[in-house]
Formats: sequence, structure tokens, C-alpha cells
Amino acid sequence: MATEKQLKANKKNAEKAGRPKGAKSPKTLDKEASLERIRQRVFAMSDKLINAQAVVAMGTYKMVRPYIGTDGLPKTETIRDMDDMEKLIQEGTLGKDYLIVEASAPDHKAADALLNRAYGKPTESIEHSGKDGAPLLIKLDK
Repeated sequence: MATEKQLKANKKNAEKAGRPKGAKSPKTLDKEASLERIRQRVFAMSDKLINAQAVVAMGTYKMVRPYIGTDGLPKTETIRDMDDMEKLIQEGTLGKDYLIVEASAPDHKAADALLNRAYGKPTESIEHSGKDGAPLLIKLDK
């Protein structure tokens, strides 16, 4: 059986052993460095990523105008710019000369993700109650 003095000496040696308090392992340091590189790359592309997600959120459309070319063959003029399309719609050409074609439907999940990033995720409340709206009884065993 160890004496009190030996136990204190063992405890003192045990406190010296291992990694110092607050120090990180090489594996943790590598992981953190890797995550920082990823963050920097994503941050550098953030405007392009947000724009791409906005396009997905709103959906993409195009207007087409079929016509006969000077060579007598059928041709199609395509307009993809939303501002140009809005101008043509206001001029009343929709349905006469131009048709709208949906290229991809709006994605509400992408819109929600963008709004959540900009304004924060809305709080969600959860109501807890017992059977038929009665108070919820909780039994604690000792």
C-alpha cells in the first residue's frame, strides 16, 4: 500500500503528464486549418453563391419570339434578361409576338435559405400538452 507521501508524488507527476491544459492535438490543429481554408474559399465566392441561389429561388424564365428569317427558315429570338422581359410585357407584346417559357420553377427552399441568412431563422414555437389539451404530467422517479 502506498503512503500518503507517495500518493501526493504520484498525483503531482500525473498532473505533469499529457498535453498541457488548453493545448490542441496535431489532429485538431489540422482540422481547424482545413476548415479555415474552406471558409476562406467560400467567403471569396459568397457573392457568386448568393446570386446563384437567388436565381434558383426565383426560378428562370425566358421569352421567345418565333419568326421567319430572311433565308425563309423558322428562327427564334430568345430574351433571358428579366428587365428586358418586364419592358416587353409592359409594352403589351406578350401573347402577340412573344411567349414566356419557364426554364426552371422557383424553389421555395432556396428562397427560405436566403431569407434566413439575411434576417435570421424565424422562431418556431412548440406547444406541449397532455391528452385532449390537458396539462402535461411529468413523473420523476427517485
